[in-house]
Amino acid sequence: MGIYEFDRMCSLLYNSGIPEEVIDIQKRNRVSPIFKVIFILILAYAALMFFDQQKLLDDKRYELARVKTQIEVEQENLRDLEREKELLMTDESIERIARSKLGMVKPGERVFIDLNRQ
Repeated sequence: MGIYEFDRMCSLLYNSGIPEEVIDIQKRNRVSPIFKVIFILILAYAALMFFDQQKLLDDKRYELARVKTQIEVEQENLRDLEREKELLMTDESIERIARSKLGMVKPGERVFIDLNRQ
């Protein structure tokens, strides 16, 4: 401990006992009430935004799951339609539809019409 430090400590003991530098540091470290209120408001706003964003995220996850399910259903419908298309494109299916719905006949084939049927 040097002479300067010893003199300083002695003067501190005779004065209030608290060095002015310590008092200045304490004053500088003190946080104003307005700053505390602003900080709490900012914290509350951030928490509110976090929970709001979390809710939006949950909603989007639910919507994504619903859309994925709908896509799977539509893909299954597409597979069913493609199987039906393959079945309808056979010669037997085309002939059956031509006879029943369009009233077509093969060349040289005789058709009998029931006149009593109404």
